[in-house]
Amino acid sequence: MYSGSVKNGLYDGKGKLIIADGSTYDGTWKNGKKNGKFNIVLAGSGTKLSITYQDDEDVIEIAKRKREEAEEKRRIAQEEADSRRAENSRRSSKKSDCEDFIDLCRATTGASYSVCKYQMKRETNFCD
Repeated sequence: MYSGSVKNGLYDGKGKLIIADGSTYDGTWKNGKKNGKFNIVLAGSGTKLSITYQDDEDVIEIAKRKREEAEEKRRIAQEEADSRRAENSRRSSKKSDCEDFIDLCRATTGASYSVCKYQMKRETNFCD
């Protein structure tokens, strides 16, 4: 049972809702949704709560969800950064390996840098 302001057939403004189990929700409504601070009394136990709502959702739950979403975005960004660092490290190592092979080729064959590099590219995947 609801007692309070109604607009366009929806709870709107100050009002008190008593649900079937006898629990009460007393606060401000907007377009049929809880908005603002509500004083709640739970039937049976008589427990009193004060909860702030935004569009029918507990603002603490909204904050938790937003924090979880932000943490997930940070986790994904960190994984992407780690992946980029690993790829850059792999490329750097690959380049170093290529230079080592070219130096070895030049030392053992007396060929030019470009000839050895061409040979390494053709025969290995170190000098891509």
